[in-house]
Amino acid sequence: MTRKKLHRAIGRLPTTCEAGRILLLLGVALLSAERAIAQKASADEYEIRAAMIFNLTKFIDWPSWKLDGAHPEFDVCLLGSDPIGTNIDALMQGKTVQSKPVVVKHLTSIDNATACHILYESAGSRKGVAHALGELEKSAVLTVSEKSNSDNPAQVMGLPTSEDHVHIEVNLGAAQRSGLTISSRLLHLATVTH
Repeated sequence: MTRKKLHRAIGRLPTTCEAGRILLLLGVALLSAERAIAQKASADEYEIRAAMIFNLTKFIDWPSWKLDGAHPEFDVCLLGSDPIGTNIDALMQGKTVQSKPVVVKHLTSIDNATACHILYESAGSRKGVAHALGELEKSAVLTVSEKSNSDNPAQVMGLPTSEDHVHIEVNLGAAQRSGLTISSRLLHLATVTH
């Protein structure tokens, strides 16, 4: 390149101030893109969890008294507010379990949770299921959260995220105390604790 062409090319480069603005705009654009990807991944994570909760019903047997005429619907309860709620509401619409219509209930306290078949505890729930564990076990409630069973040992099932995947953890002792029978097919896919 001749010296004259080089000077013309340099003359077309932005000034230091303009270059700083361009770099700043690029940085903002990249940050926005990362946030959008993270939000999409988070939304996908909740959709996956919602689908997993419904599909779990195919691999778990509740005691016959929990599915009798005194329980005309299959109650999936959400304790606390969680982004999974909107996904579960949409996914469960029109679904049935053991020929019972699925009804999603949003609970603000654990008081009415014994009527639930599945109780999903949100990550932000202030009062966990631990203090009502005895009643929930007697009522054959499948307790689930996004926490690992090591972080929430009172629950029957954890659906934690690790390495961008939602994993299934089953506390077999808690399941047995709750009168729930979990299919060996699910146990082969899950991390089993006692």
